[in-house]
Amino acid sequence: MKCDLAALVLFTGLMAGCAAEPRSKRTAAPPSLNPPAQPAPPSSKVAPDWTSTPENRPAAGAVAESTSGLVRDFVLPDVVSGVPFALSERRGRWQVLHFFPRADTPDCACDATAFTEHLWLFGTLGVDIACITSATETQAARYAHKYGLQAPLLPDPQLEITRQFGAFDPSRADPIVRTSVILGPDGRVRHRFDDVQGDDHVDELLRTLAELNGT
Repeated sequence: MKCDLAALVLFTGLMAGCAAEPRSKRTAAPPSLNPPAQPAPPSSKVAPDWTSTPENRPAAGAVAESTSGLVRDFVLPDVVSGVPFALSERRGRWQVLHFFPRADTPDCACDATAFTEHLWLFGTLGVDIACITSATETQAARYAHKYGLQAPLLPDPQLEITRQFGAFDPSRADPIVRTSVILGPDGRVRHRFDDVQGDDHVDELLRTLAELNGT
């Protein structure tokens, strides 16, 4: 009986000691195996394409340039060759970009066929030609086949590239303006003809290119 009483006293003392033990001495919970959440990195928003907002588009007669001073690159389908036309791939050579309204009108026929007829002359001067029209790809392909065009014909129905080069007048039924832009081998504008009129424009271009080339 005495043993049982002693054991009871010992057990009661131990329980009292545990109750009085400060919380700070108790064993801490094991650390979580999951690492703390890291703060999210700041979002890097892509700058909007300058062609997507009207206030950022150049006015008529202006040419949008990149920060390096070069004309902005673009890629358009070429319905003549079937290979996409990339302006940057023409760097190192003279380039003429000729803009004209929707294809398969009498004036447009004169524009594109004149470039095809004189293509060999431009070639002797080391000059590449590309005609850009507001026609759709289907319309432009039909037009190229009808007149047997050989110079690249690039449809730009959304007028994004047309606006880039300032060959644009929204007051017109077909807002693309007949314009020719001469780019040097360095990718910079060397000369431009705005609101082109008359049938002798190709001859005018050839004379200007000869002067720019010093030939």
